[in-house]
Amino acid sequence: MLVIAFAASLIPSVALYLWLRGIKGDDQGYRAACRRALILGFLAVIPIVGFGIVFTVTGNLLGVSKLGEVPAETYKTFTVIVLSEELVKFLALRKLLKEHPDGRSWLDVTVLMSIIGLGFGLIEDIPYGLSTNAGQMLIRGITMGHVGYGYLMGRLYGKSLKTGNRAWAVLGFVLPYLMHGFYDFGLQEEIDVAFNGNFGVLTVLLAVVDLILAISLIIHVRKARKNPTYTSPLPGFERAVVEDAADPTPAAL
Repeated sequence: MLVIAFAASLIPSVALYLWLRGIKGDDQGYRAACRRALILGFLAVIPIVGFGIVFTVTGNLLGVSKLGEVPAETYKTFTVIVLSEELVKFLALRKLLKEHPDGRSWLDVTVLMSIIGLGFGLIEDIPYGLSTNAGQMLIRGITMGHVGYGYLMGRLYGKSLKTGNRAWAVLGFVLPYLMHGFYDFGLQEEIDVAFNGNFGVLTVLLAVVDLILAISLIIHVRKARKNPTYTSPLPGFERAVVEDAADPTPAAL
């Protein structure tokens, strides 16, 4: 039963990835960027573990555990776990845009960041699948939390690149970071007991928001792919496309 539930929980993410990869038809450059985004999402677990170790050692040196159960759990959740994950995913996007810069648009940035989150979420589902029940696995598979965080981060970071206003990039990191942090915070038994279950309720509400964000991603992509505001190359990302168009001889050779 658990194996079937785990396999079923992967279907929404796999289907979403295939759809996002196909929105530009046979554009091989875009498809390659999508594949790379998925791989970077898978591989994100490695630097996340590294950052987690660094933050854990830092917390021990600062004596966080001596401050009490709630402060220690707060530091662990918001720094060791969530900050590590969101920081690595954001850096993965930056790396991806350097590897695949040609003609990248605001929509591309939104989609690629969502796929990075999707890839990491799939990898993260494996240990969760070994330690939870079928119902929780299915809910996690449907809500796709990391997809929603990626959608927010990618769309706002893309707006920052589009407008040149770095405040959007900051908001694009802080907003999903806080949502992710409070979601995980409410899952901790110690926190749930200390706050009489209030944070548990917040976690449920945030899970609903995750689902809404995943649906919003689909709606946004369907509309934005027909809008030049979102599909035209971002400032600084059009150069390679122009150079290729100006000199087609390599392709002919």
